[in-house]
Amino acid sequence: MERETTEGVVDWTSRRLRVNGVGTPEITSPTAAITPRDLYEAARDDARARLERALAALPVDDARRVGDVAALEPRRRLAVQGFTSGDARHFSDGTVHMPAVLSFDWVVDALGAPVAAPAPVGAATGLVVLARTPARPALRLRLEADDGKRFVYAGLRTDPVGASGVSWVAARSEADTTLVGKAPLVLEATVPAEGRPGVLRLGAAETKLLFGDAPSAALPGGVVVVTK
Repeated sequence: MERETTEGVVDWTSRRLRVNGVGTPEITSPTAAITPRDLYEAARDDARARLERALAALPVDDARRVGDVAALEPRRRLAVQGFTSGDARHFSDGTVHMPAVLSFDWVVDALGAPVAAPAPVGAATGLVVLARTPARPALRLRLEADDGKRFVYAGLRTDPVGASGVSWVAARSEADTTLVGKAPLVLEATVPAEGRPGVLRLGAAETKLLFGDAPSAALPGGVVVVTK
């Protein structure tokens, strides 16, 4: 599933950012332009700046963005330096465009150390959530019970659910079986009225399946959220 932002595109399925860096010559007259610096270098710097802003703006959960987590800043700045770029393209107005890609898959690992695998719910190998209303993606989910009072976070290594991470896809056929296994628990959910990033509310039947009589659930593997 892809979402466009002011900086570029967020691919929530493959957990990658895609931007287009631009190097623009300085226009000195209707018929002439100068290039005070190398336009390839300018396009690379622009791509790096766009990736840095896009990465900082990624929602971690319903309350935080990547740029809000101070502990991530050193790793974030290092990651931006290592982006990959495609072939530059020249346009008739003199500009140079350079496509660039940056993975943000590392964020989940950086936010929490691995913990022991949680006890499974039944024989489930992961979790697939069918979002019946448009959901706002985030790196971490807040799965709420039908009463809105109980909830469990999912997606970080330290969470009892989805310790392998969260992937957002447009269709169930795109669900990554390496993330949720061959026998995932499948639940339907809706977006609460406030529509915060990564927050999904379960129905009564789904609440019973995931939470049971415990205050929170435990489930191995990762989570795939299907948005259509």
